[in-house]
Amino acid sequence: MADCILKYHKEGNVISITFPSEPIGKELFETVHFEFSDLGEMILAEKDIRVCVLSGIGTQTFKWVTESRHGLMCWAECVGNAPSLSNTAMAMDVPLIVGMDGEIEGPGLELALFCDVRIATSTSRFRFPHAKMGWAPFDGATQMLPRVIGKSRSLELLLTGSSIDAETAYRIGLTHYIVNPGELTATLFEMSSKMAANSPTSLRYVKEAVVKGLDMTVEQGLRLEADLYFLSHSTEDRIEGISAFKEKRKPLFTGK
Repeated sequence: MADCILKYHKEGNVISITFPSEPIGKELFETVHFEFSDLGEMILAEKDIRVCVLSGIGTQTFKWVTESRHGLMCWAECVGNAPSLSNTAMAMDVPLIVGMDGEIEGPGLELALFCDVRIATSTSRFRFPHAKMGWAPFDGATQMLPRVIGKSRSLELLLTGSSIDAETAYRIGLTHYIVNPGELTATLFEMSSKMAANSPTSLRYVKEAVVKGLDMTVEQGLRLEADLYFLSHSTEDRIEGISAFKEKRKPLFTGK
């Protein structure tokens, strides 16, 4: 994918996907959606990938979208013609970690809501500009934001279109960590490496139980959790985990 807009790099069991730092013209916006969808399918197919890291989702990528009502209209048409970024992220069964630096709003911020861990820099700001332009969000913000920060805070941000800083975002639960801009890459590497050292089967089962369980009753969620727990008993990773514990060594998980 050397000539593609999205760049990806695979190191060990971690894949990193980087959105461009330069604004994308509207003629290439659908291409970004299709490329991200293709990468999502690759991640689902290649079981050695255990964690996905996203970066570069600030407004420079989607600048023309967030600056005008016309931009939002073009983006809405794109979502209607191509796989949405949010749907692609939602379909990924591996942990998603996103690094956020700069102005995060519009498509980038909605995509971030579908990630499992959100790490921001101290200079980042966040905004849902739709209402100020006479629109409503259409790529998941009204559904995911309340699940992340609660109903009242979500309505405030969505209805006012106000921008918040990194400290506020951290306080209300929109981000998990705040780091200095120069520390973001190292923090993403540390977090992804920590997750990737675990059993890929366990990572997928845990994510499935949590994500699907939110849309179930507690009783249904407990049954799902039990089913996945018993499925894990038939894996080689479980045997390796027990052996490593007994032998006081680090486990070497294979995902089998």
